[in-house]
Amino acid sequence: LGVVGEKNYGDMEPARLQEQVLEEWGCVLKADLCPIWVSEFGADASSPWEMQWLKSFVGILESLDADWAYWPLNVGPKPGC
Repeated sequence: LGVVGEKNYGDMEPARLQEQVLEEWGCVLKADLCPIWVSEFGADASSPWEMQWLKSFVGILESLDADWAYWPLNVGPKPGC
């Protein structure tokens, strides 16, 4: 497709993030051309901005029915566990 953003996903507002995802690879899922696997992303649980970004990004993935994985890098107890 040849479309790559100049900003990192984490620096985008939710509406722009959704536009960028659709431009880069969401269109592939919508056209049912092939599966897309998204991995190795996350957020700092102590940062409200990052947690809001994570919620927005996961919402975009869910709306596209994308497969994804979240791998926490922190050791020890997880929030809510």
